[in-house]
Amino acid sequence: IKGVQSINIREQGKEKKGVLHTTIITKDARGKGYGDALVKHAMDFFKKQGCKRLDTFVHFKNKGAKKFWEKQRFEMEHGFLATKKL
Repeated sequence: IKGVQSINIREQGKEKKGVLHTTIITKDARGKGYGDALVKHAMDFFKKQGCKRLDTFVHFKNKGAKKFWEKQRFEMEHGFLATKKL
């Protein structure tokens, strides 16, 4: 196992939103595309489920994670929320 991800769909009124609660890649696997593949798989799943937005949470001091999510074209909001339109 090189990484794991915990996801769910949150419904707010008529809008569905995908939520990535946890994305963890082992240190030896970082920078090798495993994280990109997990995020792409999750985005494809959420799109098929009719989600319009995808959120994840990043600790404001975790510079490596912030860089990763910005590379995935997520926008940082409020110092801990990274969000992307699907």
